[in-house]
Amino acid sequence: MKKHLLILGLSGALVVSPVCAAVTKCVDLNSSSSCTVQKAQSGKIEWGLLCDGNVSVQGISACSSRSGTSMGVTSSDIPTVSYSSGNVNCYCRMISPAVSQWVYFSGYSNVDACMYNCASDCAYMTYNNASMRSALFRNLSD
Repeated sequence: MKKHLLILGLSGALVVSPVCAAVTKCVDLNSSSSCTVQKAQSGKIEWGLLCDGNVSVQGISACSSRSGTSMGVTSSDIPTVSYSSGNVNCYCRMISPAVSQWVYFSGYSNVDACMYNCASDCAYMTYNNASMRSALFRNLSD
């Protein structure tokens, strides 16, 4: 009896296994995507867009000590310093439907200005600027 249960259990596992296959996301976002701002609040870190009429893009912002050489330069990580006054450089990152590199937006005169404006500036600059969209929408991961 145990032998039959074991065989039945193994055959059931074989039937269920293909259902657990990997899922692939296919979203066509590029520099020519048409986006509208959905979320851009000052003083927050989250921002959001609706692109091409139906793709919800969610992002985050951060203030870093690393100055980018120009808007749209990407980085896999962004450093911060323990004294907050040094974190004056705004970076943007898409987190959904995929994860982008950190994309440099701009430097601010002080950390308060960066923390207050960075997220809304990420949303509006991505909406307004094709090179910013291109930087966010390439080299994506899950």
